[in-house]
Amino acid sequence: MGSKKIRSAIAYAILTAAVLSLAGFAVAYVYMPNSASAASVRTASVTAGNVETSQTATGNIQSASTATVGFPISGTLTAVNVTLGSRVSAGQVIAKISPSSAQTALSAAEASLSAAEQNLTTAEQGGSTANKLSNQLTITNDESAITNDEEQLTTDEADLVTAKQQLSTDENLACPAAGSSTVTSAIGGASTGSASSITGGSSQGTNATANSGSTTTGGKFSASVLRENLFASKYSTVLSESLYLPDAVLQTTKSFITSGIITDSAPTSGPVSTTSSPVQITTTSTTTTTLAPVAPVAVTGSASSIATNEVNLSGSVTPGNTTTSYYFAWGATDKLGQVTPTETLVNTSGTSQVSAVITGLKADTNYLFQLIAQNSQGISKGSMQLFTTASSSCAEEKTVISEDKTAIAKQEATVQNAKETLSTAEASIAQSNQSNNVTVATDEATVAQDQANVTADQKDLQETTLVAPISGTITSLNGAVGETVAAYSGASSASSSSSATGGSTFATNSGKGASSSSSASGSGFATITNLNNFEIIAGFAEADISSIKVGQSASITFPALTNVTATGKVTYVSDIPTTSSSVVTYDVTIAVSNPPSSVKDGMTADISIVTGSVSNVLTVPSAAVTTNGSTSTVTVDENGSDKVINVKTGLVGSSTTQIISGLQAGETVVLPVVKASSGVTSTGGFGGRLARLGGGFGGGGAFGG
Repeated sequence: MGSKKIRSAIAYAILTAAVLSLAGFAVAYVYMPNSASAASVRTASVTAGNVETSQTATGNIQSASTATVGFPISGTLTAVNVTLGSRVSAGQVIAKISPSSAQTALSAAEASLSAAEQNLTTAEQGGSTANKLSNQLTITNDESAITNDEEQLTTDEADLVTAKQQLSTDENLACPAAGSSTVTSAIGGASTGSASSITGGSSQGTNATANSGSTTTGGKFSASVLRENLFASKYSTVLSESLYLPDAVLQTTKSFITSGIITDSAPTSGPVSTTSSPVQITTTSTTTTTLAPVAPVAVTGSASSIATNEVNLSGSVTPGNTTTSYYFAWGATDKLGQVTPTETLVNTSGTSQVSAVITGLKADTNYLFQLIAQNSQGISKGSMQLFTTASSSCAEEKTVISEDKTAIAKQEATVQNAKETLSTAEASIAQSNQSNNVTVATDEATVAQDQANVTADQKDLQETTLVAPISGTITSLNGAVGETVAAYSGASSASSSSSATGGSTFATNSGKGASSSSSASGSGFATITNLNNFEIIAGFAEADISSIKVGQSASITFPALTNVTATGKVTYVSDIPTTSSSVVTYDVTIAVSNPPSSVKDGMTADISIVTGSVSNVLTVPSAAVTTNGSTSTVTVDENGSDKVINVKTGLVGSSTTQIISGLQAGETVVLPVVKASSGVTSTGGFGGRLARLGGGFGGGGAFGG
């Protein structure tokens, strides 16, 4: 008993010592500074970097372009242009079979079609060739008559529209008496139209000229309009341009003429010629002549383009060697109460032709107009000119309208009669050409069938030459020259069809995660595989497939090839699941980019598809982040003390995690520690601190071994 008590006391003492030791370690954890053993704790810095997520799977590499080809008809091989392993290009001839049977079948089909077409033509004719030609000529003549009659009716209707428009115009002008516009010369000059003097406001049959000294009567134009010629007829050209010059200018001009400075060398009508200067000042030098500015010379021209409400006025101005402005004055009386905008001549030498358009005139009305020019040396007024605006006649247009209406009514009856004649001829011809409708229908069906036979036989003849539908390598070949090959119908249910010319019935790999859909019997004559265009079809778990999209990048490794890698892109994601042992996967097709030459068709490949990535963001090792529900935390080292803080995470990669907020670059985070002797993982906190102090009891782990 005593020994038992002693052993119990010793046990309790040991237990008490253990508890006290534990308490001491706890105090050391909280209050003691880090020892040198803290270096065994794993930490990492918060850094800027890239984060990627990926999904992985395993598949087999295979050619993305494979075609099995064969002849659509049986026959004897006459040529085989390739061998196993040969490289061929799309459209290249692979082999040929004898075309004799196909040519015979085509000739027979063409003969049958020709006979059927002849029978159909005979059935459709329903009469002799001569009768049909005669009937066609009758129809053509009747149709031509209708066309001619309708064209004439259209012309008559257009004439009526024109006449009505003209009547409307005349009515807007108050229907003046019929006549034509009249253009007259100056009251003091020769007439360019039907010259007249104005008496009491009406046109008379006698000329009124300045030379005769006659004046108008009746009060419409005053006598001041006319001026008597001041000089002899020898100077008529110069003076006719100067009838309305001021007296001072006229006296100067007279002196120039008398002294010979101005000569009457111009034509008897029109402005003074400017080939020699109208005014010259002679100096003591016999070689230098300086032109001095003089008053301008304005010559009123004629009126043109005379309409009922507008007219174009013209004239000429000799500026007199200095800047000169001009305008036209016009009106229904000699007061000339309206003017055109003033214009300035840039060229101050020679004679310039000028014009202006005035609008707002009254129809069938007499108007006077005059050209006036002015410069620093004086003003020049050209002689007055007379014009009469155009007039129209309502009565005449009404007569035309009545005649047009009568012509239209007559032509409409003519057109109707021509149509009735054509209708009668067509009915007669249709009845005379009645044929056996049943015979025609039967012959049409025969022609259609024979045409289909010819088309099929032409295709068979063409396909006695077999061409490659794609570029690649011959990976299988069945047959040699002299052997008979069976018809191959492999393309009947294939997912692709040939685009090459010649015979090329074939089945192709769809490239959509499925093998060829051909239902043909036999293996075909040859198989062409494009060994430079690889793809991998791999199944991805249903939990991962939603993150995989067409166009994503993939990295590829090959278990059979050390240190050989390739890249690719997702080209197809199947919507149809594959279930095996209750595991659901979806096929994904990855096109391999520039595969290494050591890669062979059929090799196993491990694929990793990048499904998400961010660049230049704050990152920490994913192991440093603890997530519970929607809350994520990390343990940071603050001057040797561990502190748990909340963080907001972004993209979670396989090795690193994006930190959106909660940490800054350069901070240190504590990583989990795994003790190899016990297999216990410490993730900071108390266990992490114990690790810094040299481990737990018994040489490792937590409490005890």
